[in-house]
Amino acid sequence: MKQSFFCSRKEGLHMSYFTRSQNKKATFEYEILDKYTAGLVLWGHEVKSVREGNVNFEGALVTVLGGEACVVNLHIGRYSHQSQKYNEKEARRTRKLLLHKKEVFKLAQAISLKGRFAVPLA
Repeated sequence: MKQSFFCSRKEGLHMSYFTRSQNKKATFEYEILDKYTAGLVLWGHEVKSVREGNVNFEGALVTVLGGEACVVNLHIGRYSHQSQKYNEKEARRTRKLLLHKKEVFKLAQAISLKGRFAVPLA
């Protein structure tokens, strides 16, 4: 089993506290060493799409870019009542995680170790 470092996130405080979707594959494939609870910066139609369950964690990673924790390659699909002007490139855009500076620093140190990386769990 590979050694890995995982980061868990929630959709935000304005939404309900239960998890909308999970990355079940990650819990089976990797060893979970640590978990963080973080907010995720989303656009309005993305919040509605997450509520519908249009989230795909396949290939999603957490990285630290410019001192900020970000989720890369997390696919949030099109909202069902959204207009046809939907760009698929926006579905996998980089999204900022809301963490304290100390947590971002610990995350950056853990990711820098060989064989460890961060993946969103929920």
